[in-house]
Amino acid sequence: MQQTLIELYRYTEWADNTLLDAARKLDPVELDRPHDSPTFNTIRANLVHSMGAQRIWLARWTGSPIPKFPDADEYPDLENLKADWDALHARLIEFAGSVEEARLDMPLDYQDSRGNPYHHPLGMLLMHLAVHSMDHRVTCSAFCALAGSDPGDLNILTYLRRKI
Repeated sequence: MQQTLIELYRYTEWADNTLLDAARKLDPVELDRPHDSPTFNTIRANLVHSMGAQRIWLARWTGSPIPKFPDADEYPDLENLKADWDALHARLIEFAGSVEEARLDMPLDYQDSRGNPYHHPLGMLLMHLAVHSMDHRVTCSAFCALAGSDPGDLNILTYLRRKI
């Protein structure tokens, strides 16, 4: 299971970076153009939310203080977002490689951003974050394509086939 999680987070890094590369080709007007979306309605807001969610989940898993969710305005330059995200990806992959197998089935008590308490197995929470990240990449990928910078196929099979 541990090797699968490491590969899942390497895939997450690749897909996030591929999407970020597409977004970096756009001008700031396109990054902040509102789209019809029930949640994060700009490319920049989606990217920053995804990175922020990953950072918060890692803090929950490691027992670190929970950072505040970053605001899209904190990243007027996507180069700064890339630098922060690169460091975070390295820590996520390191965590996936260091967590003991037995700990994956152990429940973790945590609170969501509204303070609601929850209790789920750590392994499932690691899977949740990867799936949550995919969800936002789908939306953001569509926004980028509409703006003229299609990131292409971000499917995990595309990632795996590139490694061959």
